[in-house]
Amino acid sequence: MNKLVLQETVELTKECLKSICRLDCELLLSYCDKDTTYIGSLNNQYCQSCEEVEADIRASIAERKSCHILMQDFSAVRNSASSCTVFGRYIITTDESTGYFLQEQQRCTFVWSQTKEELKIKHIHFSAPVGELKVGAHEKFANIVGEMSKRYIERKIKEISSANRVSVTDNKGVVRFLPENEVLYISANQKQTVIHTNNEKVNIRKGFSETLSMFPNFVRIHRSYAVNRDYVYEIGKNSVVMTNGEEIHIPVKKYREVRESLMKIDNK
Repeated sequence: MNKLVLQETVELTKECLKSICRLDCELLLSYCDKDTTYIGSLNNQYCQSCEEVEADIRASIAERKSCHILMQDFSAVRNSASSCTVFGRYIITTDESTGYFLQEQQRCTFVWSQTKEELKIKHIHFSAPVGELKVGAHEKFANIVGEMSKRYIERKIKEISSANRVSVTDNKGVVRFLPENEVLYISANQKQTVIHTNNEKVNIRKGFSETLSMFPNFVRIHRSYAVNRDYVYEIGKNSVVMTNGEEIHIPVKKYREVRESLMKIDNK
């Protein structure tokens, strides 16, 4: 496989995962070969035929809740002239409309084969880090954990709602109260700092390091940039892509450190 086809398999893998998160498995199944094998994260998810794969995935879809993906980190390795392996890790978070709160780091492996200009999936493997998630005895999705987490989060929000706003003075001397969870990232601007929110850019009369101290959960990816992990959509080869589409460069020497910091789901 050439580099263009390798990249195509990465993008197709992402699209298949997006569709599954939207509770639509048709795209994924359309790429499955007749002898596709599948290993899921549950003990009984071990399928050795296309029919078994389809039955298991459709059963999982029936129990899942609508989700979205954050912090995607994917790579492809050429196996031969006609096959490759795409492997990735990412964080899945349930949509607010589901009445659940569930967030987990997941990993996947897709083996793709190219025959007569057609790409097909030969093997799929999903897993999660050991001990991260508990699933009910008869569940294919962590519904019990999701319900419990949602109730817990709602209680905690009431407890800390007054403590998650950051007070800053902008460059016009106006005192602003910014909800921390609405800030995408902060950046240096000479001796000042710019706070980038969902709706605006706020210039403040403070240095970058001093401003960063007010956002302890942000990850510094550059001497002039720090990002809110909750708004990182994808980790590229040399940059992070935010949920609003903006790309922020990661220095080569810091890439590994930054990538691992972003992927730690428990570092908040």
